[in-house]
Amino acid sequence: MGNPHFNGLDLTKTITRQDEASLRFDHTFSEKSSVWFRYTGFSQPSSGSGGFEGLLHNIYSHGYNAGVGYTHSFWGNAILDVEFGRDSANINQFTHYVNAPPAEQFGFSPNFYANFIGGVAFIPNIVLQAYLGNLNTSAHNATQVDKTHVTDIWEWKGNFIKTYLRHTFRMGADFTFNNSDALYLNASETYYPAPTSYLGQGRGGNSLASFLLGLPTSYSRRDTRETQHGGWVDGFYFTDQWKPTTKLTVNLGIRYDVTLVPVYGNNPNVDYYVDGNHGTYILARQAPSCAQTNAAPCIPGGTLPAHVVLTPLSGGAIYHTDSANWQPRIGLAYQLRPNTVLRASYGRFFDNWGAITQTAQNYEGTWPSLGQLGGSNLNVPGGKSGSYADPANLGSGQPLPPPTPFGNQTWYADPFLKRPLSDQWNFGVQQGLGRNTVLTVNYVGSHDSRLDLGIWSNTALTPSASGYSPLR
Repeated sequence: MGNPHFNGLDLTKTITRQDEASLRFDHTFSEKSSVWFRYTGFSQPSSGSGGFEGLLHNIYSHGYNAGVGYTHSFWGNAILDVEFGRDSANINQFTHYVNAPPAEQFGFSPNFYANFIGGVAFIPNIVLQAYLGNLNTSAHNATQVDKTHVTDIWEWKGNFIKTYLRHTFRMGADFTFNNSDALYLNASETYYPAPTSYLGQGRGGNSLASFLLGLPTSYSRRDTRETQHGGWVDGFYFTDQWKPTTKLTVNLGIRYDVTLVPVYGNNPNVDYYVDGNHGTYILARQAPSCAQTNAAPCIPGGTLPAHVVLTPLSGGAIYHTDSANWQPRIGLAYQLRPNTVLRASYGRFFDNWGAITQTAQNYEGTWPSLGQLGGSNLNVPGGKSGSYADPANLGSGQPLPPPTPFGNQTWYADPFLKRPLSDQWNFGVQQGLGRNTVLTVNYVGSHDSRLDLGIWSNTALTPSASGYSPLR
């Protein structure tokens, strides 16, 4: 034991079945009008090991993609194209110990292993560094119940092309509804050598010894239903392909996109929260006093603590909409000689889709709720204490949130988050070599900015020989 490469043999079978179906339909009404339809669906149930023998992981993925489009030409010099698309995907997961006794026989606090949404209870995932389990508890092989509508997209778009004299005009718009829905239930404890190291100085220690003494180093508990609404990605564009001379072609265009980050929650009575800039904790809605409800989500004492404010946005929205995403485009092509062409272009592009639904839900379950709990540096000098039975110190009664949100470890975000962008340009020469050969040389450049950055914040200000230092 103790060697992660030779810790045992896992003979659990991995069984995967995949079924797919597709449908295609095309019809031409006349030489001016046509319609098409496409559908693709899939279903994939799978079962296998959750990380070691005795822990079984079941996952069922299914979804479909459908689209329909109509094209019509006008007057011989104009084309209209309209389309609709639907994309849906679900991932359901259930990981559990096989033939295990009831969870209550292992001595865990009911507020840690049970009392999940729907009355679910299960044995928490136990991780022993270098012995047992996966240190990445979000790798979906911990004991868990996940039901995720990961993709829920409806899209409408239209394009119009018109040729007039030496101009070819293109214009269009697309509107995309982009949201998700997920149920996440899991609990986990992780044991490191630190609690049994020499006087907490990081020397010696053993994660198995920490486990036998009931001294976890970190824990996580997730009991959330993540719903989103109001998410949109919309765009408009206009371009002009102009040929002022027989040798010169100019492409001029502009595109505008706006991303509305989904609002977390599904009705006005749900409280959901996020931490923003400058140490200010922003609530999407006001929660009642704990004295009134005696149940989370609630505000201890009934008044907001210092540095906690309500969002200034309506409808419980946290993220401010960035409405300045204009994207100019320009391209030039010039025939220098009969067999030589010069080309150059520049364009700005925004990433309007990356991590949108994930960003909207990162702060789910946080204070003054107890839906998402996490802690680290337990049972070490300068850290909090926590036991095997109740690492989150939830107690045996009705758990309530702490007085302030500033001691919780979770994901936070910037409410003024902007979309990443990329400026791209190129210059090239195309040279004909004889009748059958063309040589093309291009220079391509780009510059990316406003990229999303994930960091550990509120970390130790100075190094420490023991590995543990006071936080900010």
